[in-house]
Amino acid sequence: MFKGQPSKLDRATHLKKTLSRCANRSCTNNGRRWPGILRKGEGILLQGQWHCSLDCFEKTITEKLLQGQPPASRPKRKVHRIPLGLLLLSNGVISDDKLKAALKAQRESGKGRVGDWLRQFGVVTEQQVTAALGTQWSCPVFPLENRREFLECASLVPLPILEPSRMVTVHYLPSSRLLYMAFSDWIDYTTLYAIEQMLECRTEPCLAKQTALESALEEIRSQPRPPEVIFDSMSNPQEIAHTTRSYVTKLGVPEVRMVTCWEHLWVRLQSPSQTTNLLFRLASNVN
Repeated sequence: MFKGQPSKLDRATHLKKTLSRCANRSCTNNGRRWPGILRKGEGILLQGQWHCSLDCFEKTITEKLLQGQPPASRPKRKVHRIPLGLLLLSNGVISDDKLKAALKAQRESGKGRVGDWLRQFGVVTEQQVTAALGTQWSCPVFPLENRREFLECASLVPLPILEPSRMVTVHYLPSSRLLYMAFSDWIDYTTLYAIEQMLECRTEPCLAKQTALESALEEIRSQPRPPEVIFDSMSNPQEIAHTTRSYVTKLGVPEVRMVTCWEHLWVRLQSPSQTTNLLFRLASNVN
């Protein structure tokens, strides 16, 4: 045995201390020194915390949802200190007249981004707009149109999470648990944080061409994916907890993680052979 390596007895003692207490604070088994149910190898992990039974598991989910904050509405896009048009102008990409014409067209139509209007006028390329956005957000530009790695990690995040934020998982490094996420015009840091909590990884944002990102999303939709079960009209905590329990029982899942991401509660059911994602669309208040 190497020096400093814990003995089998030490590891067993640590495991016993870690798992012998159910994460459900009101569990009656917590008064026992060694719950009989644990000897049967039963129980389930929720957010890495052990629960001795499905009853305790369901109760903890209900309590977490009742104590949680109502889902937030998606914010307005960030207003940068240097607008995109001025950034392109200062870099000599466009002229003052062209910028004024694009701003006028945007104002009169009441829609569209300045970059889109400049592209319609034929005075900038999509690559130039993307590069300027990368400067705005202080993010690198990922050549998504020339890379195929995104298909290898596309199943990590459900489509109902990817699509509203217009983002794509483009590259994953298992050794460092680093996941690169590409956006086309803005960085959704709230969703990035939710992904980090769910997958226990680090995320790194980058920018990609809008056409490349839309093409990647379309291809992801056509690829085989882990099951994604969507519930559009279920926001009652007790109902969500009971539904999750039903899927856990049906699939024999030993580990569950969940996180709120804007209007969705994302529940990830993880077993050695398969991942199943449950997406509950939450109302403005889950109570």
